[in-house]
Amino acid sequence: MDTILLQPATEVAALLRRRELSAREVTESLLTRIDKVNPVLNAVVELRGDEAVRAAGEADQALARGDDVGPLHG
Repeated sequence: MDTILLQPATEVAALLRRRELSAREVTESLLTRIDKVNPVLNAVVELRGDEAVRAAGEADQALARGDDVGPLHG
């Protein structure tokens, strides 16, 4: 499992702000994990992976522009 998925959300948010990690990387890690475990768990009813990756890219762009973002942005 990708170790970033084991980190607290506040730590991931701090990594995003320091640009040590991108929202797209986090999203792709989450989507990979969902693809792996959901066939057994059947917990995800509707997955909007393309939409999630697009939103993550927008979040990364907002941080790059220096936009004022919330504490869990990305």
